[in-house]
Amino acid sequence: MAPSTSASDVVKNDFNGDRKAGILARDGAGDLWLYPGNGSAGWMPRVQVSAGWNNQTNSLGIGDFQGDGFVDVAVSNRGGMWIERGDGKGGWLNSAWAGYGWFFGSEAIGVGDFNSDGTADVVGRDSSGVLWLYPGNGTGGWLPQSVTGAGWNAMNSLVGPGDFNGDGKNDIIARDSIGDLYLYEGSGGSAWPTSRKVGSGWNIMTEILFLS
Repeated sequence: MAPSTSASDVVKNDFNGDRKAGILARDGAGDLWLYPGNGSAGWMPRVQVSAGWNNQTNSLGIGDFQGDGFVDVAVSNRGGMWIERGDGKGGWLNSAWAGYGWFFGSEAIGVGDFNSDGTADVVGRDSSGVLWLYPGNGTGGWLPQSVTGAGWNAMNSLVGPGDFNGDGKNDIIARDSIGDLYLYEGSGGSAWPTSRKVGSGWNIMTEILFLS
């Protein structure tokens, strides 16, 4: 069944514990919908799983931040960041406050295990072009944040995380103002190595999606 509303945020995972890929989508009214997959490239009837998500500036992505094996959603607004804790059955546990300073002002890139410690992290770019890593500790808390790079305001689109080069580590794809595409290959630590150009002419694209 196709969505009947226009979703502004989409994340994929098994949210309801049926072991089939589904989609969480936020519509223009701020309602959050679960579109459960049927395991055969189709959809089960959608279910509203929450409301009020138009108060969130960014839905950063999904990850098991609590270490309980269930999918959580990290969201941020101007007040800070919250972990919306999934119960593994298509519902929610209590929200967990994650701290201040999470409104990046420019772009939140997403959630992934960037430092290869087995826990979900958040990476974002602030308005001055600094890239930050917020490492999760696996129990709903955070290790000290660190700067992973500067000068990222030269890029008009950042996409990640995803293993683009097949080495088992999370990478970031970035596009500059003239449409050149660069791969920043993750090292499995807190820093990023020098980028390499992997394409050109991408300024004709209005959106870049990372499939991984």
